[in-house]
Amino acid sequence: MPGNKDHLLKVLAALEALLEGKASSDVSSYSIAGRALTKLSISELLVWRDKYKAELIQIERAERLAAGLGHTGNIQVRF
Repeated sequence: MPGNKDHLLKVLAALEALLEGKASSDVSSYSIAGRALTKLSISELLVWRDKYKAELIQIERAERLAAGLGHTGNIQVRF
């Protein structure tokens, strides 16, 4: 089920910001005073980013079709 476009854009921006920040911060887990925090790995963040990006593309394509603008995908033909 497609989500809200505004929500998808916010989450996608947050995921991309996290990915950019991973380059400068390579600590994957912390333990302070008996409490532990484990961050998502780069590969996990990439999976989530790709999932949200695909869902956003699906919504944008549906909007274009509803507006009568057609699709922006490639049509490949073999002769």
